Amino acid sequence: MRINGSIKNSKNLSPVKGAKVELGIDNIENYVILSDEKGQFDYQTEGKPGIVNINVEKDGYEPKSQSYRIDKPELKISIVIDEKKPGPDKIEDKEIDEIIITPPEIELREEIEPEEDKWSIRKFLSINANKVVSFLMDQVAEYRKRRGEDREIEALKKKLTLYKENSKYMTTEREDYEKTIGELEKKLGSTYVSENTYVNWNLDKIRPLKSAFKIEVWVEEAGSAGKRDIQRIPKQKPSKVYHVGDKINLFFRSEKDCYLNLWNFGTSGKLTVLFPNALFEDNFIKANKTYSIPGEDYPFDYILSGPAGNEKVKAIAAIDKFNLIDLTHKKGEIFTVSRSASRDITVAAKTIETKVETKEWKGWSEDMIEIKVE
Repeated sequence: MRINGSIKNSKNLSPVKGAKVELGIDNIENYVILSDEKGQFDYQTEGKPGIVNINVEKDGYEPKSQSYRIDKPELKISIVIDEKKPGPDKIEDKEIDEIIITPPEIELREEIEPEEDKWSIRKFLSINANKVVSFLMDQVAEYRKRRGEDREIEALKKKLTLYKENSKYMTTEREDYEKTIGELEKKLGSTYVSENTYVNWNLDKIRPLKSAFKIEVWVEEAGSAGKRDIQRIPKQKPSKVYHVGDKINLFFRSEKDCYLNLWNFGTSGKLTVLFPNALFEDNFIKANKTYSIPGEDYPFDYILSGPAGNEKVKAIAAIDKFNLIDLTHKKGEIFTVSRSASRDITVAAKTIETKVETKEWKGWSEDMIEIKVE
């Protein structure tokens, strides 16, 4: 049975993107999907004809519920929702197991940032100037590989090389340094110097010179047992292409007792701390035990919501207890979503570097997988 339709604004009948559409079919099947940029949603159920209850929620709009009887192979509907009237929001207290919770990549929120808060690589100079230069050097190399040499870009790169080799210029010639970075950022363009590029670059760079032990994270379609024997099967990156709407499970396992941080950098550009979380605040995991998100203690399905692209899941584990990103769980939410993915990942990378240099960590390891979503 196919259920599809559209979500529209009651004022002007414009499409509503990112509305959470919950489908309850005969009180047996329950699915959560999102409306796309055209306000449309589409779901194929294996269920039989019956009653489908549809609940629609979206920040800034009044929730709406409707019921339909499915007696044909396809149900096509149009749901119109009203914008909320200005006034104080009322939050009802509920037990956590009564709340339908979706991972952050399922629930998209439209947040318009002020003009001055737009992402810029220059904002991160105070956190780690050397890392900014290394990032830009790599992006110049990538640009040259794909598009050939450019005299202006090469000239700007030479100036950055001077700053990298003599760090005092970063303070004595700060204004000129920032101007050089701004010119290079503008010249390379968003393809090479965007927030997503910067975060992905950092995620790739967070690796120990030598892993202290084996830690592994992998993904399988929902319903899989996930009992991979990491002692015998070598690390394998997922080759399967997933699609928006697919349900998946994330599995992770370590060969030693350790403390784990598990991050998801999704195709929407959000960095989410999957572990630890509101249900498991202690990030200690036992050796040779397979853990899953979602698992028996998680009251939701993990659905790939899109947009299309490559998601990354990064596992960082250490013998010593640690947390790399400040965790603030909002009421009714299991996972913490970074307010500034680029800033948080920069701070986390710097924290790791400091812990390694000061030998504060006895040993650490990492693993990362990439999930291709179409």
